[in-house]
Amino acid sequence: MTDYNARPEALKAYIEKLDRFEIEAQKQNGVMLGFPLNFNAVDALAPIHRIINRTTKDNCGDPFVSGTRPWKSHTLELERELLEKLMEPWGASDNAWGYVTTGGTEGVIKGVAAGVNHLRLRYDNILMIWSSQAHYCVSKAASLIFGSGATGIQPLHAVIPANKRGELDLTEVKKVMSCCKMLDVQSIMLVATLGTTFKGGNDNLNALRAIFTDSGFSRDQISVHIDAALNGGWWNLAQDTPKYKIGVEFDSISVSGHKWYGGFIGGFVMLSRILDESSSKTMSSKSSVQYIKLEDKMISGSRPGSVAPLWMARLVQFDWEKEFQRCLDNAIYLEKRLVEAGCTQCFRNYLNVFFPKPSCALCDRHQLMTVCQQSQVIVLGHVARGHLNVFIDEYTEEMGDIFASQLNY
Repeated sequence: MTDYNARPEALKAYIEKLDRFEIEAQKQNGVMLGFPLNFNAVDALAPIHRIINRTTKDNCGDPFVSGTRPWKSHTLELERELLEKLMEPWGASDNAWGYVTTGGTEGVIKGVAAGVNHLRLRYDNILMIWSSQAHYCVSKAASLIFGSGATGIQPLHAVIPANKRGELDLTEVKKVMSCCKMLDVQSIMLVATLGTTFKGGNDNLNALRAIFTDSGFSRDQISVHIDAALNGGWWNLAQDTPKYKIGVEFDSISVSGHKWYGGFIGGFVMLSRILDESSSKTMSSKSSVQYIKLEDKMISGSRPGSVAPLWMARLVQFDWEKEFQRCLDNAIYLEKRLVEAGCTQCFRNYLNVFFPKPSCALCDRHQLMTVCQQSQVIVLGHVARGHLNVFIDEYTEEMGDIFASQLNY
């Protein structure tokens, strides 16, 4: 193919600049302990990048719609295969629909919007509930959906305090529910979290549903979206987690790919078939786009076709059950070492380990996530036992006198 009007020297200079930037970034990746982004063996994906970047792939459209597309450069068939694999552990077959998103935020917005659209077919006053520890995109979703008044419904929001483990405080939920009759609340839009960004809190869906039932709300008056951006990747691999199913305990779910799996930026959202059909009913006639032969059900128009093949590559790259166990063992090891060193305030929530905040220099060196006077490590695939030992030695040397004084107090 002829490069009309090409500027090869300018491109070469930019590539050299980018290469220097990437080399420096790679030096930092291996020392990140506190943020949810898995760097493990992402260099092995280089052949995948070379293959999929021969042409630009645009996954505009519904991956579950069969037939030819007016444009040929896409990976929609592979996206559908990926989604079927990712959705199956959550009980999905022909009872659900979904697509690959740009990330967790898009998934939350889509899930909440679908839930609200479903509820508003029957009810006017909807109470949207989420945790104070929920991701900041949840309040963004509420603002986008309710803020303009475009839904024609009365917006009621309740941001519920979390307990010390980052979970929705059930006592506080009961207090809110006791006010529903007075506020003429007719339905509930719950945004639950599996893996809050800080503390890794996991909301108890069964207990929450029991509270709603005891408060007089039937199943069809409730819609539940799960923001499972981090923990959704490994949730069904753990032996002691409740195995929630779509259409039973929840109605939609969003999971980020870059956090647990790593190697790309993206996510997926899954809706129950009932929610999907309700969303279609509330769409305007303009949602049918003739020139690309699709019903516009996604938030994004053009979506990167590179995400599906990269995610599929990650699925086959590792034995993820063993990866989860390795990460869990490392998290248990970190907690044990810190407690043995006198860190009595240390606690673990699966792969998230929390402890008193060290110096800013140590936080920066190990890229710890810090809120107020607490810091956390998230033990993902790229976190090696040797790196944990380095951190433990530096942390306990710095904090040892403080721990000793607390023990002697």
